[in-house]
Amino acid sequence: MIPPNTLAKAGSLGLCLLVLLGAVARSHAPGAAEYVGNEGVLVTHGAHGVLFDALFDQSYGNYVVPSDEVYADINAAEPPFDGVSALFVSHVHGDHFGAERVLGYLQAQPKVRVFGPRAVKGALAQAGADEDLLSRVTVFASQPGDAPARTTVDGLSVHVVAVPHANPQRFAGLQNLVFRVTLDDALTVMHFGDADPVLDNFAPHFPLWQAAGEAAALFPPAWFLRGMQGRAILERIDARAVIGIHVPAAAQADPKAYREALGGDAFVTPGERRALSHGEAP
Repeated sequence: MIPPNTLAKAGSLGLCLLVLLGAVARSHAPGAAEYVGNEGVLVTHGAHGVLFDALFDQSYGNYVVPSDEVYADINAAEPPFDGVSALFVSHVHGDHFGAERVLGYLQAQPKVRVFGPRAVKGALAQAGADEDLLSRVTVFASQPGDAPARTTVDGLSVHVVAVPHANPQRFAGLQNLVFRVTLDDALTVMHFGDADPVLDNFAPHFPLWQAAGEAAALFPPAWFLRGMQGRAILERIDARAVIGIHVPAAAQADPKAYREALGGDAFVTPGERRALSHGEAP
């Protein structure tokens, strides 16, 4: 007869092995990015997903606004939005953030959290968000030159730095956040918001990002790919892919020609997807 404690140890060992194998499987799960509109991007890793700048209403006559059908799918957590646990907001401009849109989403999906600049919470409160809903909103006081802010929640590791918005004289005082987000300790992406492509804005953060390892993808506004400083910034950040966003709606007429003129990849038409491969730890 096999002693009971031997069976118990074997069962415990088997359970540990299953947990370990599950962790390994998650670390190698596929990653993907899907274009929602303007700077709106869905990033998924296995069954886990996050949204960046995806709920807004304003096109300003130039940019792509998601369709009502897409917003219905987001609110109902229909695939591919069924695994979303967080919405990241780079800054409070109408082509990146709509308080009514975000409020409706949070009401429809009680497990989703929001991360963004201070103005996000005030805008949601003004739109009618109660204290319970606002407790799911994390805001950052970060200003240009500050050390990175960090938080870890729900399988996400988040690093945040503030970089001035493009045309900083016009938008002085507006918080624009650059998010570096890692899903499941495996897939890392960076979303730049409307950052001003000035090398000095980013230089203090290069050592941290270098130490953090290779990112799967960077999502800068397309103007980073049009200028020498923007390209120099992107080249200093280790990443397997660079995908431009904030692309004019008119580019949908000929996406190939737009990308060729840009000299790099970009999301142009909502629903476009890119496979994302894992970066490597240092």
